[in-house]
Amino acid sequence: MREKLKMMMAFFCILLFLPYICAVLFHNTGEAEQTFVNTMSPAQPIRTNDIEQLLIGVVAAQISPDCELEIYKAQMVLSRTSLYKMLEEQGGISLDVEQLSQYMSMGEMEHRYGSEKRKEFYQQLSTASKETAGVTIKYQGKYIESFFYAVSSGKSRDGNSAFHSQDYGYLKNVENPYDILADNYVKVIRISKEELADKINTAIHSSLSQQELLSNIEILQRDEADYVSELTVAGQRMAGEEFRHLLDLNSSCFYLEEVDDSIQITTKGLGHGIGMSQYNANELAKEGKSYQEILSYYFHDIELVSE
Repeated sequence: MREKLKMMMAFFCILLFLPYICAVLFHNTGEAEQTFVNTMSPAQPIRTNDIEQLLIGVVAAQISPDCELEIYKAQMVLSRTSLYKMLEEQGGISLDVEQLSQYMSMGEMEHRYGSEKRKEFYQQLSTASKETAGVTIKYQGKYIESFFYAVSSGKSRDGNSAFHSQDYGYLKNVENPYDILADNYVKVIRISKEELADKINTAIHSSLSQQELLSNIEILQRDEADYVSELTVAGQRMAGEEFRHLLDLNSSCFYLEEVDDSIQITTKGLGHGIGMSQYNANELAKEGKSYQEILSYYFHDIELVSE
């Protein structure tokens, strides 16, 4: 069980940190805005006081430019919490650039969204950063694992259930009624039996035939939000998230059925379903909910702390 928990935690940490854009600094160009520049050598540390500048670039790659200001604020707090947690785990006040992954430059923002949209997006993110400056989330005196994702199955997953641990009491199974309206709520794909058999056999070193596929895939457990938490494939136990990434599915809330000579896979939601649903949270912001209310909805018994 301990090894299984470690594997699951490593998997979710990859999901959490891959989108983070942390390999850049901002410098003043004399214009009204700052720009993103990658000027740091691999050994150069990022100081704690650089984080507020970094966060604009971080959040730019995590979220749509068409959201409400309060959801940008919520995302800023989540990202800041993760960066402070990373700093704390390093036992110091800096991180090496080698430890960090991606970033979105001003040029990339302009290329993706156009000049006017980029300016508007930047201004919103800048405002969100300033109005939440220094705010992080703690649970029982410790930084939380600030999970977020795009769209849920209709509910957020319970952290203790998802991780088979009692350390995630702040991650509760909550309703996301607006998510059913999202474009990415349901996705249906078909994959040939041959391709599916090849992927499975390569991944787990089995020798399933096309005819044996569905009879050798057994879902053992679904959680409260309908995500597959555990299944067996050719007799081997596998986490739902592991199977999801094996087949590049939108989520681990999936259903399999045989259709003609292929396997039809229906998924609900986009992402791992733990923590804050960006789509539903944005709709809550439209209702007038503050970023504090939004975060408290998804993360229970937390404390918002100004660092």
